[in-house]
Amino acid sequence: MGAMASAATALVTAPTLFGFVIGLAGIPIGALIGLCYALELLAQPAEAPIPGSILGLAMVLGTVFVAMLIAVSQSHGASPFEVLEFGYLATIGLGVVSLLVGVGIVSLATHWSVAIGRRLAPRAPILWIPSAAVLAAVAAGTVQVVLLALRVDGDLVVQASRLGQP
Repeated sequence: MGAMASAATALVTAPTLFGFVIGLAGIPIGALIGLCYALELLAQPAEAPIPGSILGLAMVLGTVFVAMLIAVSQSHGASPFEVLEFGYLATIGLGVVSLLVGVGIVSLATHWSVAIGRRLAPRAPILWIPSAAVLAAVAAGTVQVVLLALRVDGDLVVQASRLGQP
């Protein structure tokens, strides 16, 4: 449900580029958070708020995922240390955007997924096949995105690493 709610959020926020990217990055992150915390979230009463630690973890993982994807896509000819350094800088920049825009989007997607999950919980025994199919599609899509990022011939990381040199 986390992956599907993030995909729906990406579609709803498509007119805003940041919301769209946050929603798309949330697809694998939502699947991962769902795998780790779904039972805990579904066991809580319906009125219980979603723990801030789960929302924070989703934001941090999403921010790091997008930043490292950008760094890897721009790393042609760079050393692993330069890629990590650029990824760190991208994480800081994207972290500011995540704090401004991502909090609402992550909260919306998480609340949607928990509410729908609670509604579907009584039918859980018959939903494992569709859930497995969604998780397999998310895994395949994530691998495809990473492979596409590796094929980009960007050299922004190398240019950034040379800025401080004489």
